Amino acid sequence: MKLLKKIIAMITGVSLLAVTMNFPVFAQGNTTSAQSDFESLLNEYHITVRGASAEISAKELKGIMKTGSPSARIQEINMNTDAPVRLSAKELLELQYYNTEGEMRESFLSEARNSVIDVELVRGKTTWGIGSSFTPYEDPDAAAPRKTTNISSKKTGNLTIKNSFTGEASTASATLIGKFFKITEGNQWVVGADDAEYTPRYSSPLMLANENIYVAQQNVSGTGGYVGNVVSCWYSPTFINGSNTGTIDIYVYPASKFNKVKYTLN
Repeated sequence: MKLLKKIIAMITGVSLLAVTMNFPVFAQGNTTSAQSDFESLLNEYHITVRGASAEISAKELKGIMKTGSPSARIQEINMNTDAPVRLSAKELLELQYYNTEGEMRESFLSEARNSVIDVELVRGKTTWGIGSSFTPYEDPDAAAPRKTTNISSKKTGNLTIKNSFTGEASTASATLIGKFFKITEGNQWVVGADDAEYTPRYSSPLMLANENIYVAQQNVSGTGGYVGNVVSCWYSPTFINGSNTGTIDIYVYPASKFNKVKYTLN
Protein backbone atom coordinates (compact mmCIF):
# COMPACT_ATOMS: atom_id res chain seq x y z
CA MET A 1 0.00 0.00 0.00
CA LYS A 2 1.06 3.56 -0.56
CA LEU A 3 2.56 5.07 2.57
CA LEU A 4 0.88 8.18 3.92
CA LYS A 5 3.29 10.63 5.53
CA LYS A 6 2.08 13.99 6.85
CA ILE A 7 3.88 16.62 8.85
CA ILE A 8 1.84 19.37 10.39
CA ALA A 9 2.65 22.16 12.82
CA MET A 10 0.01 23.18 15.30
CA ILE A 11 -0.25 25.17 18.52
CA THR A 12 -1.58 22.95 21.23
CA GLY A 13 -1.28 22.06 24.88
CA VAL A 14 -1.25 18.39 25.80
CA SER A 15 -1.85 17.14 29.29
CA LEU A 16 -0.80 13.60 30.08
CA LEU A 17 -1.33 11.66 33.26
CA ALA A 18 0.90 8.61 33.42
CA VAL A 19 -0.16 6.13 36.05
CA THR A 20 2.17 3.23 36.64
CA MET A 21 1.50 0.31 38.92
CA ASN A 22 3.80 -2.48 39.95
CA PHE A 23 2.37 -5.96 40.22
CA PRO A 24 3.96 -9.13 41.54
CA VAL A 25 4.98 -11.72 38.98
CA PHE A 26 2.42 -14.51 38.70
CA ALA A 27 3.67 -17.78 40.19
CA GLN A 28 5.14 -19.91 37.45
CA GLY A 29 5.58 -23.23 39.19
CA ASN A 30 8.19 -25.49 37.65
CA THR A 31 10.14 -23.97 34.76
CA THR A 32 11.64 -25.47 31.64
CA SER A 33 14.89 -24.60 29.89
CA ALA A 34 12.89 -22.28 27.59
CA GLN A 35 11.61 -20.33 30.57
CA SER A 36 15.07 -20.33 32.11
CA ASP A 37 16.50 -19.02 28.84
CA PHE A 38 14.04 -16.12 28.87
CA GLU A 39 14.75 -15.34 32.51
CA SER A 40 18.45 -15.40 31.68
CA LEU A 41 17.90 -12.92 28.84
CA LEU A 42 16.06 -10.55 31.16
CA ASN A 43 18.92 -10.74 33.63
CA GLU A 44 21.62 -10.44 30.97
CA TYR A 45 20.06 -7.31 29.45
CA HIS A 46 19.13 -5.82 32.86
CA ILE A 47 15.42 -5.75 32.02
CA THR A 48 12.64 -5.29 34.58
CA VAL A 49 9.07 -6.21 33.62
CA ARG A 50 5.99 -4.55 35.07
CA GLY A 51 2.27 -4.51 34.30
CA ALA A 52 -1.00 -6.09 35.33
CA SER A 53 -1.79 -9.76 34.89
CA ALA A 54 -4.47 -10.44 32.26
CA GLU A 55 -7.16 -13.08 31.79
CA ILE A 56 -7.96 -14.68 28.43
CA SER A 57 -9.46 -17.97 27.29
CA ALA A 58 -7.30 -20.97 26.45
CA LYS A 59 -8.54 -20.84 22.83
CA GLU A 60 -7.48 -17.21 22.54
CA LEU A 61 -4.07 -18.12 23.90
CA LYS A 62 -3.74 -20.88 21.30
CA GLY A 63 -4.39 -18.30 18.58
CA ILE A 64 -1.37 -16.21 19.50
CA MET A 65 1.13 -18.95 20.37
CA LYS A 66 3.76 -20.22 17.98
CA THR A 67 5.47 -23.60 17.96
CA GLY A 68 8.14 -23.85 20.63
CA SER A 69 6.37 -21.34 22.83
CA PRO A 70 7.70 -20.50 26.28
CA SER A 71 6.91 -21.54 29.82
CA ALA A 72 6.03 -25.01 31.05
CA ARG A 73 2.86 -23.72 32.71
CA ILE A 74 1.53 -22.38 29.39
CA GLN A 75 2.52 -25.51 27.48
CA GLU A 76 0.54 -27.67 29.91
CA ILE A 77 -2.72 -25.74 29.32
CA ASN A 78 -5.43 -27.50 27.29
CA MET A 79 -5.79 -25.04 24.40
CA ASN A 80 -9.04 -26.55 23.11
CA THR A 81 -11.24 -25.20 25.89
CA ASP A 82 -12.77 -21.87 26.81
CA ALA A 83 -11.29 -22.12 30.28
CA PRO A 84 -9.93 -18.80 31.58
CA VAL A 85 -6.15 -18.43 31.79
CA ARG A 86 -4.43 -15.70 33.79
CA LEU A 87 -1.04 -14.58 32.46
CA SER A 88 1.45 -12.40 34.27
CA ALA A 89 3.10 -9.42 32.56
CA LYS A 90 6.29 -11.46 32.28
CA GLU A 91 4.44 -14.33 30.57
CA LEU A 92 2.81 -11.89 28.14
CA LEU A 93 6.22 -10.42 27.31
CA GLU A 94 7.65 -13.89 26.81
CA LEU A 95 4.86 -14.72 24.35
CA GLN A 96 5.57 -11.47 22.50
CA TYR A 97 9.30 -12.14 22.43
CA TYR A 98 8.79 -15.57 20.85
CA ASN A 99 6.41 -14.02 18.31
CA THR A 100 9.20 -11.66 17.23
CA GLU A 101 11.24 -12.93 14.31
CA GLY A 102 14.83 -12.87 13.11
CA GLU A 103 16.70 -9.57 13.35
CA MET A 104 13.69 -7.96 15.02
CA ARG A 105 14.25 -10.18 18.06
CA GLU A 106 17.79 -8.86 18.29
CA SER A 107 16.51 -5.28 17.99
CA PHE A 108 13.93 -6.03 20.67
CA LEU A 109 16.65 -6.95 23.17
CA SER A 110 18.92 -4.10 22.08
CA GLU A 111 16.15 -1.51 22.58
CA ALA A 112 15.15 -3.05 25.91
CA ARG A 113 18.64 -3.16 27.44
CA ASN A 114 18.82 -1.42 30.83
CA SER A 115 15.10 -0.65 30.71
CA VAL A 116 11.83 -1.15 32.47
CA ILE A 117 9.31 -2.76 30.10
CA ASP A 118 5.63 -1.95 30.58
CA VAL A 119 3.47 -4.77 29.22
CA GLU A 120 -0.27 -4.78 28.59
CA LEU A 121 -2.97 -6.88 26.97
CA VAL A 122 -4.54 -4.96 24.07
CA ARG A 123 -8.05 -5.82 22.90
CA GLY A 124 -9.82 -4.91 19.69
CA LYS A 125 -13.26 -5.76 18.30
CA THR A 126 -12.11 -8.93 16.58
CA THR A 127 -8.72 -9.77 18.07
CA TRP A 128 -6.32 -9.23 20.94
CA GLY A 129 -2.61 -8.67 21.16
CA ILE A 130 0.28 -7.71 23.42
CA GLY A 131 1.80 -4.25 23.72
CA SER A 132 5.11 -3.37 25.36
CA SER A 133 7.16 -0.18 25.65
CA PHE A 134 10.60 0.60 27.04
CA THR A 135 11.65 3.20 29.61
CA PRO A 136 15.35 3.56 30.56
CA TYR A 137 16.24 3.03 34.23
CA GLU A 138 17.98 6.40 34.34
CA ASP A 139 16.19 9.25 32.66
CA PRO A 140 18.50 12.29 32.48
CA ASP A 141 15.95 14.19 30.37
CA ALA A 142 13.37 14.16 33.17
CA ALA A 143 15.20 16.58 35.48
CA ALA A 144 13.90 20.13 35.89
CA PRO A 145 14.49 22.97 35.48
CA ARG A 146 16.07 22.71 32.03
CA LYS A 147 19.63 23.98 31.71
CA THR A 148 20.43 22.65 28.24
CA THR A 149 19.38 23.96 24.85
CA ASN A 150 19.19 20.55 23.14
CA ILE A 151 17.25 17.49 24.29
CA SER A 152 16.64 14.14 22.59
CA SER A 153 13.68 11.99 23.66
CA LYS A 154 13.15 8.40 22.53
CA LYS A 155 10.39 5.80 22.90
CA THR A 156 9.85 2.34 21.40
CA GLY A 157 6.58 0.41 21.20
CA ASN A 158 5.92 -3.20 20.20
CA LEU A 159 2.55 -4.67 19.21
CA THR A 160 1.70 -8.33 18.54
CA ILE A 161 -1.10 -8.85 16.00
CA LYS A 162 -2.81 -12.13 15.06
CA ASN A 163 -3.62 -13.00 11.42
CA SER A 164 -7.38 -13.51 11.27
CA PHE A 165 -7.10 -16.13 8.50
CA THR A 166 -4.09 -18.24 9.51
CA GLY A 167 -4.08 -17.56 13.24
CA GLU A 168 -0.37 -16.71 13.02
CA ALA A 169 0.75 -13.89 15.29
CA SER A 170 3.64 -11.52 14.59
CA THR A 171 5.11 -8.50 16.33
CA ALA A 172 5.66 -5.05 14.83
CA SER A 173 7.93 -2.45 16.39
CA ALA A 174 8.19 1.33 16.06
CA THR A 175 10.72 3.80 17.48
CA LEU A 176 10.43 7.59 17.59
CA ILE A 177 13.26 9.99 18.46
CA GLY A 178 12.39 13.67 18.82
CA LYS A 179 15.33 16.12 18.76
CA PHE A 180 14.21 19.25 20.59
CA PHE A 181 16.05 22.54 20.80
CA LYS A 182 15.29 25.70 22.74
CA ILE A 183 14.93 29.20 21.34
CA THR A 184 16.26 31.58 23.99
CA GLU A 185 13.91 34.40 23.10
CA GLY A 186 10.41 33.53 24.25
CA ASN A 187 11.44 30.35 26.10
CA GLN A 188 10.25 28.18 23.24
CA TRP A 189 11.06 24.50 22.70
CA VAL A 190 10.95 23.45 19.03
CA VAL A 191 11.24 20.20 17.11
CA GLY A 192 11.45 20.48 13.36
CA ALA A 193 10.25 18.12 10.64
CA ASP A 194 13.82 17.02 9.94
CA ASP A 195 14.62 16.60 13.63
CA ALA A 196 12.37 13.59 14.20
CA GLU A 197 13.61 10.06 13.44
CA TYR A 198 11.06 7.28 13.17
CA THR A 199 11.60 3.63 12.33
CA PRO A 200 8.99 0.90 11.80
CA ARG A 201 10.14 -2.75 11.98
CA TYR A 202 8.02 -5.72 11.00
CA SER A 203 8.29 -9.10 9.33
CA SER A 204 6.03 -11.28 7.17
CA PRO A 205 3.08 -11.76 7.28
CA LEU A 206 2.80 -8.24 8.72
CA MET A 207 2.63 -5.28 6.33
CA LEU A 208 2.90 -1.55 6.95
CA ALA A 209 -0.45 -0.03 5.93
CA ASN A 210 0.42 3.65 6.52
CA GLU A 211 2.36 5.96 8.80
CA ASN A 212 1.96 9.54 9.97
CA ILE A 213 4.36 11.95 11.66
CA TYR A 214 3.07 15.06 13.40
CA VAL A 215 4.92 17.91 15.08
CA ALA A 216 3.23 20.28 17.54
CA GLN A 217 4.69 23.24 19.40
CA GLN A 218 3.78 26.08 21.75
CA ASN A 219 5.61 28.56 23.94
CA VAL A 220 6.76 27.33 27.33
CA SER A 221 4.93 29.19 30.09
CA GLY A 222 7.13 30.85 32.68
CA THR A 223 10.84 31.59 32.77
CA GLY A 224 12.12 28.95 35.21
CA GLY A 225 12.97 26.34 32.61
CA TYR A 226 10.79 23.67 31.03
CA VAL A 227 7.53 23.46 32.98
CA GLY A 228 5.13 21.35 30.94
CA ASN A 229 4.54 19.02 28.01
CA VAL A 230 3.65 21.73 25.51
CA VAL A 231 5.90 20.54 22.70
CA SER A 232 5.40 17.11 21.24
CA CYS A 233 6.35 14.82 18.40
CA TRP A 234 3.87 12.09 17.45
CA TYR A 235 4.48 9.08 15.21
CA SER A 236 1.64 6.74 14.22
CA PRO A 237 2.29 3.65 12.03
CA THR A 238 -0.51 1.16 11.26
CA PHE A 239 0.23 -2.49 10.50
CA ILE A 240 -1.99 -5.17 8.96
CA ASN A 241 -1.99 -8.94 9.49
CA GLY A 242 -4.69 -10.66 7.44
CA SER A 243 -7.79 -8.56 8.04
CA ASN A 244 -6.61 -7.43 11.49
CA THR A 245 -4.92 -4.05 11.85
CA GLY A 246 -3.06 -2.48 14.73
CA THR A 247 -1.68 1.02 15.31
CA ILE A 248 1.22 2.12 17.51
CA ASP A 249 0.95 5.77 18.56
CA ILE A 250 4.18 7.14 20.09
CA TYR A 251 4.40 10.56 21.76
CA VAL A 252 7.71 12.11 22.85
CA TYR A 253 8.33 15.41 24.65
CA PRO A 254 11.35 17.46 25.77
CA ALA A 255 10.88 15.91 29.21
CA SER A 256 10.97 12.20 28.42
CA LYS A 257 9.11 11.35 31.62
CA PHE A 258 5.99 12.38 29.65
CA ASN A 259 6.71 10.00 26.75
CA LYS A 260 4.04 7.39 26.13
CA VAL A 261 2.84 4.69 23.73
CA LYS A 262 -0.78 3.90 22.90
CA TYR A 263 -1.92 0.72 21.09
CA THR A 264 -5.10 0.27 19.03
CA LEU A 265 -6.40 -2.96 17.48
CA ASN A 266 -9.40 -3.21 15.14
